[in-house]
Amino acid sequence: LNEPDHSSFSASQSLQYQALLLYQQLYTFRLEANKNDALIDLDLDRLAFVNQHGIVTDKENLFENALKALETSYSNDPAVAQAMFLRALLYQQQGEKYHPVSNRINQFKIKEAKEIWDRIVAAYPGSEGAINAQNLLAQIQQPSLVLESEKVNLPGIPFRTLVKYKNTGSIHLRL
Repeated sequence: LNEPDHSSFSASQSLQYQALLLYQQLYTFRLEANKNDALIDLDLDRLAFVNQHGIVTDKENLFENALKALETSYSNDPAVAQAMFLRALLYQQQGEKYHPVSNRINQFKIKEAKEIWDRIVAAYPGSEGAINAQNLLAQIQQPSLVLESEKVNLPGIPFRTLVKYKNTGSIHLRL
């Protein structure tokens, strides 16, 4: 293979290219050392870097598929729990984009993320991914209540209040 023509790269692209070359060298080194946890950690860093700096279309799906492939390759290693955690985090971010009218595609993504986090905690207790999953599970299961009233209300006319709640069985309000 010929070296690419660096004159067409901008300064940031050239630095990103150099970073990818370093990732390749580190990957080769860690592959020879035969340490799966270090290899998984490096691969997760590389995937995060490419996901952050990549300008390809559909990079979210590519990132998800790469995480799934990593999970399949190292399913018996506890270090893979972090890959599962990151995939579930991606699902949570997709689920937060859900809107009942305009974006129904991501309706159950947060539920899917929670199921993955529960599996991580059960299958890989004490791992980095399990600890991260426990922390995020506690955060998303925290009950919350937000009331937003209109700024201007006329006397004698009912006023509206938007009630947003999460992880609450019932709400009783009295004014």
